[in-house]
Amino acid sequence: MIPKKSAGLSKLFDFWSVQNIIVIFILKILQFFRNIGAKAESAGWRKVTEIFVRNEYSKFILTAFRLKYTGFRPKSEEQAKAVLFQRLKEFIREKPQLNWAVRIGNYSFKRRRIHVCDIMEAEMDSSGNIRKIIPHFDERIPVTHFLQPQINFILRHITVVYNTMRYQPSEVRIKRIEKALKIWISAHSGYNILIRRHLHRLVDRIMSSVFVFCDVKPGRADGKTPSRFHIPDLRRVRHPGWGMLCIAARFSEDLDEVDLWWQFSHVTADGAPMQEIMNQLKAEWGTVGELTYPPQNHTISIPNIVYCGDNVFRARAFIDFSMLQNLRNELNQKWEKEMQGKATLAGIFLWGISAHPFLRDKKILVPVDMGVRDGERELGLLVIRPGKFRKNSPDELSGFLEFHKEFSRKMNDIREGHGVSEEFLQLCTMLHPFFYHAAKLLAPSSLSEILGTVGFSMIRDAEMFVSPFTDFQVNGFLTLGNVSIPTLDGKKAGSLCICGDKKRIRRHLEALRFFLAEPQRFFSKSSSTNPWTAQLTELSQGETKQK
Repeated sequence: MIPKKSAGLSKLFDFWSVQNIIVIFILKILQFFRNIGAKAESAGWRKVTEIFVRNEYSKFILTAFRLKYTGFRPKSEEQAKAVLFQRLKEFIREKPQLNWAVRIGNYSFKRRRIHVCDIMEAEMDSSGNIRKIIPHFDERIPVTHFLQPQINFILRHITVVYNTMRYQPSEVRIKRIEKALKIWISAHSGYNILIRRHLHRLVDRIMSSVFVFCDVKPGRADGKTPSRFHIPDLRRVRHPGWGMLCIAARFSEDLDEVDLWWQFSHVTADGAPMQEIMNQLKAEWGTVGELTYPPQNHTISIPNIVYCGDNVFRARAFIDFSMLQNLRNELNQKWEKEMQGKATLAGIFLWGISAHPFLRDKKILVPVDMGVRDGERELGLLVIRPGKFRKNSPDELSGFLEFHKEFSRKMNDIREGHGVSEEFLQLCTMLHPFFYHAAKLLAPSSLSEILGTVGFSMIRDAEMFVSPFTDFQVNGFLTLGNVSIPTLDGKKAGSLCICGDKKRIRRHLEALRFFLAEPQRFFSKSSSTNPWTAQLTELSQGETKQK
């Protein structure tokens, strides 16, 4: 039994080093203790998020466009906000998946259940500071009567603390805000333990609530204004506390409809179940009209790039995937037997972009929805290096067929619950979070080899999926939503988002443009040369001739 599991764990690595051997040895020790009765949790992914996916840049965004939030036309922005906030409270109350907040610890953040749905409306000034917080408390659980007169004073102090610390590094910002508020409570409650307890509860209630940032965007109300698809400025639209949700609400100019950008803490939720919530929202509220993307004049549009703070940028581009969809059909007709299954758009996409010199030797992580395990939705991690199959194959098509066969095998293993990454994550749940941080410092290359340095996630129903950024996928994280949303010029497109620093985003966009210009080159049996290598050779020969 043990040798079999050990052989499985060796598949975590594509090459061997001293660090990797030490890590395998530690994992074998953990296997031994688990086999003799030590407890190992099955939900390993959740523990990883609590430790390494807890920062501001690790949050992800899903959207719900053109929502019909009211049955009448509001007379003012204030009336529109009041209707929206009430409907949001009613919706969130009914969804247990949204009733979470974060408990802040020294080495990790954990989820904790909350039983109240409060909404805080945050108003910003031109510099990005919170100017005012307007509370909309849950009517079912009113604030303690003797704290009512102090609510505005408390809210003002929270804004001062946040504005003072909003430029702090992401990994320490929330902890320092929490500490500053505790000091303030101690200073203003004196020796009255009852008042101190109620102040703690009220401050925690405010900082655990849903924060909403409202805006009225000029333009037509028919869903065809391109600016409505621009990613919000995430240096401004940012939860000041430790709640699960932060929402950017963009009303149309006539206040008939609203676009909601839901930002989720990855500690509390994952993408696929939250997209199901977005689908329920649109089904319950309805929409004013069909969502339509701007005209798709080129295969890939000019990207919308925004700086999100913490040296992280996000780029969003619309892509016409019709050529890749046709290519997928062709591959399935000709090579389904060799691939031992049908080709997927994700596999084709990853194979194409991984030909770029920047991505050629990178290992890619793909989260896989495993469904409900032990009463809770769980994610598995598929990690694969496409470049390995290029090196060992005589041509691009042969390399892709071997790559996709392995891609499908790993995905099936994960969904059946016995993938090698699930074994690794389960063993890691036996360790205290301190050891995760120690391993990141002492064996960073081993963790990068296990978890990859590039991320890719696809949610098929998402109107727009704005990517997170993690402590491991340092070479960029890509997210893709629905690829069949109609455009104004009669085509269909999908929204791709890339998260990383400027240099890496530029490399990803370069890889995308070259791949999408002629994708058939990357699935050809006639060529034994990587198309990117051929392109670089031609450029080099041209420069030599000019000289």
